[in-house]
Amino acid sequence: GRDGSRVGGSCESSGLELPPGGRSAVLNVVNHLDDRRVQGVGIIAATALREALLAVDGDDPRAGSGAAAAAEGARTRLLEALQPHMKDLLALRDEVIAPPLQGA
Repeated sequence: GRDGSRVGGSCESSGLELPPGGRSAVLNVVNHLDDRRVQGVGIIAATALREALLAVDGDDPRAGSGAAAAAEGARTRLLEALQPHMKDLLALRDEVIAPPLQGA
């Protein structure tokens, strides 16, 4: 936890294999969880997904019905919401997610 106590098992005991440099890369990501920019991406994504779910549940004729329509609607709304921020998102990715994890 935040107090330094151990949460969960080690990577080795969980069967999670990390590439060379992966442990420090994962720690870098964790260290950025309180970064307002990272949290902002989460808020944008959560809002877009909520709107997609409301569209499927509501009367939006473009939404369709069923799981496939929900998934496609979520994907579309998420891309629409993130697209205006793409330059900043790519820069943030490069800062937060080390190359060993970018392709994972």
